Amino acid sequence: MDIDSAIILANENSGQLSSDKNSFSPSMAMIEEKPFLEYHFHHLIRFGVKRVFLATGENKDKIYNYFGNRYKSLNINYIDDKSSGNTGYALKHGFASIDREHFFILHASSLFCVDLRDLSEFYFAYKPDICLTLKRKRNFFRYGSVEMDVCKVIGFEENKPQTSGMIDGRVYLTNQYLFNNYELEEYFSFEKDFLHKYCKELNICAMRSGEEFIDARVAADLQKAQRELVSLTAGD
Repeated sequence: MDIDSAIILANENSGQLSSDKNSFSPSMAMIEEKPFLEYHFHHLIRFGVKRVFLATGENKDKIYNYFGNRYKSLNINYIDDKSSGNTGYALKHGFASIDREHFFILHASSLFCVDLRDLSEFYFAYKPDICLTLKRKRNFFRYGSVEMDVCKVIGFEENKPQTSGMIDGRVYLTNQYLFNNYELEEYFSFEKDFLHKYCKELNICAMRSGEEFIDARVAADLQKAQRELVSLTAGD
């Protein structure tokens, strides 16, 4: 089944690059004169996504003034999101806005260039509540790791120094019923207060990928990944 819709969480609060004291918005960080979010759009278009729903928070004016309601073949819709930085609140409003049963969820502050067709096939083969994507990292400290039993997620470890582990690539495929059986606060973290908290109750699967993972919150990631990012827009 082709998935033609995605929700992108671009509602992060202004943060700091790990080696920079200046405040910035990761989703609108400029790479080769294009905002980081634009590379997300290219990746989605490549795999047939036609509609994107953006949770923008305090970044709404900046994002809307740059992109408007359309980017190439991609229709852009804006989620009514008044809680900047709150992923759970934004997603609940996004679920109410989207009229598709299945859709991707992405974080705008990181780009994991997974094959979305492979992710769709994996998802429909295992039929989980939600499918995560995993990236193997070495010598890291700023990410938590995901514990697996074959393809099933059985736990999450909090951020700590590790020599090797699988991290959450923050690209998901799920359905509109995901939150239905859970009593959730109005404001909650999608990862910590939902995925991590209800890991045992949820049927969570995960697909591993060796594709590039770029974290716009880390200056070194952006510097080393400029060539990979530019290749996404080659031919423009």
